[in-house]
Amino acid sequence: MPTGAKTSLLLCSKQTVRQVLEALELSIPRTHDLTALVDLLPEGCASEALVDDAIRLSDYGVKPRYPVPSFVATADQANAAIAAAERVLDWADAQWRVGRGD
Repeated sequence: MPTGAKTSLLLCSKQTVRQVLEALELSIPRTHDLTALVDLLPEGCASEALVDDAIRLSDYGVKPRYPVPSFVATADQANAAIAAAERVLDWADAQWRVGRGD
């Protein structure tokens, strides 16, 4: 998976979580750490699976940005990251629907 694609997965997920935090009127720190953002969500808002996905995706915000020669994602890692990002987006969509009363 190209470095730009890895970073894009994180950025998309990070912006999605930031939007939910903003909608909840919570303070949002400047960070690339998706896990730190998920930790700011109110208790019960983030499932254990979402936290796991945030941890997985946060790796793609640090390693590609500050390249480590040994860091090359395998096809399985890339597919797992894509699936994690999709789950984060699905979670955010559900949060918006609850907030709107859908």
